[in-house]
Amino acid sequence: MEKSHPDTVLLYEPGLYQLVCNSRLPIAEAFQGWVFGEVLPSIRKIGSYKLPESEPLYCKQMKLINETDLHYAVVEYLKKYHPKALILPGLGVYQDTSYKRCDAWRKGYMGGQPDLMIMNPSNGFHGFAIELKTPKGTGEVKDNQVAWLEALNKNGYQTLISNDYTEIVLDIEEYFRVDKTKKLLKEIKNLKIKCKTLKASQCKEVVIRQIGYTVGKY
Repeated sequence: MEKSHPDTVLLYEPGLYQLVCNSRLPIAEAFQGWVFGEVLPSIRKIGSYKLPESEPLYCKQMKLINETDLHYAVVEYLKKYHPKALILPGLGVYQDTSYKRCDAWRKGYMGGQPDLMIMNPSNGFHGFAIELKTPKGTGEVKDNQVAWLEALNKNGYQTLISNDYTEIVLDIEEYFRVDKTKKLLKEIKNLKIKCKTLKASQCKEVVIRQIGYTVGKY
């Protein structure tokens, strides 16, 4: 390991499990649920755990081949792991039938509007706009969609164009990730203000005692 990067952190298998079990990240909690809900009970009952037969890759792709499926999958993820997220659906959720598309226009949805918008401010952004693209469609971003995303980006929104569920989920996690450095600096700033206020209050009390002032006496 002499040639490894100086900042490299090595974990043995037991250490990895301890780290995951102490983590509160959604992906770690999902792993914990799998280990404690499936793996360990199976080992206790039959002495081993067998992974389910994997499906062919094309079958997995078929499940999320259109934007509506991808849209619902992302929304379900948000509801499960970020229940406080304020979600504004775009036209994408209304695209599977002509009736729904007409209903969307009546409700005020406009062409080019991102398929999904997270309206919770986080990490310096006002929100997160996501444009979904899947093989069923053209896979191309239209001019009005580009205009929407550029305008939102200029107004402080994070934006993403993707047809990859995993990429979208990872970007959502990064968006909601708490910046501990900024949080610590903010706490230090507030603490300094409190100390300054307390110090001023104590100095005032000392002066009052020195001059012998009694409240209500004069």
